[in-house]
Amino acid sequence: MPIPDRASGHPPHQLLAVQEAAVAKLAYVAEQPGAAAVLCGPPGTGKSLVLEAVGRMLEKAGHSCRLVRWLALRESPCGDWPDVLLVDSVDDAGEGELAAVLSLCWATHPQTRIVLAGSGRLLTLVSRDRRLERQIGLRAVLTPCSRAETRHMVANIVAGGPHQTDLSVTATAVADTIHEITGGIPADIDRLAGLAAVVAADRSAATLTPEVIERVHQRLAVTAA
Repeated sequence: MPIPDRASGHPPHQLLAVQEAAVAKLAYVAEQPGAAAVLCGPPGTGKSLVLEAVGRMLEKAGHSCRLVRWLALRESPCGDWPDVLLVDSVDDAGEGELAAVLSLCWATHPQTRIVLAGSGRLLTLVSRDRRLERQIGLRAVLTPCSRAETRHMVANIVAGGPHQTDLSVTATAVADTIHEITGGIPADIDRLAGLAAVVAADRSAATLTPEVIERVHQRLAVTAA
């Protein structure tokens, strides 16, 4: 199954340094038949993006890869398996399910390498099975953006937007406001900065300011409620 550019269907963007490091680390799993690796991080830190990037890298190197969500794997754990199986949203696994499904997978396809992605609960599930924990030789962790990374990300989003020629940005103040609101979570930065840029472009004075960011955030909060 070809690995898509982005699970969300949005255009791909440059990976953050921590995401690139995770891709490079996890790609090494392909060199170890039957190995397992874990990718952890808070929601919105780019776990799906990293899995997709790992899959594309390994496919270019000649490996067959399959990207699947945990619930789909649980429903159909056997079948025509690839060299590398990338499993997203493993936090959805029930108590005892993870070890049972993976044991069945390796019993029928012992050479398959498996990368598991999830939030903190994934580490808890793994730690409860000593055999599975010993089999996991690689661990990669995604973290929220630093303030500097947020500034760089916001600048790229605004510069790459459809209205970039109409925008002027008080870059540092705007990016710092976005960082404080989002806590550095990349997915939230992407959403808030993108919407703020569109709002600013529709105004007569197309300027992004911290006040514009705050108003857009308030609208998002109301919409979400």
